[in-house]
Amino acid sequence: MEVGCIGFCSQEPIVDIKLPDRARVSFGNVAGEDVPQLFDNALVGKFDADHLLGQFRSDRDQPWPHVQYLDEHPL
Repeated sequence: MEVGCIGFCSQEPIVDIKLPDRARVSFGNVAGEDVPQLFDNALVGKFDADHLLGQFRSDRDQPWPHVQYLDEHPL
């Protein structure tokens, strides 16, 4: 779905993946052909370091281990 800017325009196009009960994760500089692999990897808790931007903080969802928070990113 098309959404507003999260303040990281230099990394567009950005794809977010949100799995049930897990924190939302953002990926940058994503091409259409990258998307299936990003989803397949996310389902098993693996993230492509070439595209990974970080995760959003959440009071109700479990964070991903070893994934920095977007608010800690030096953008």
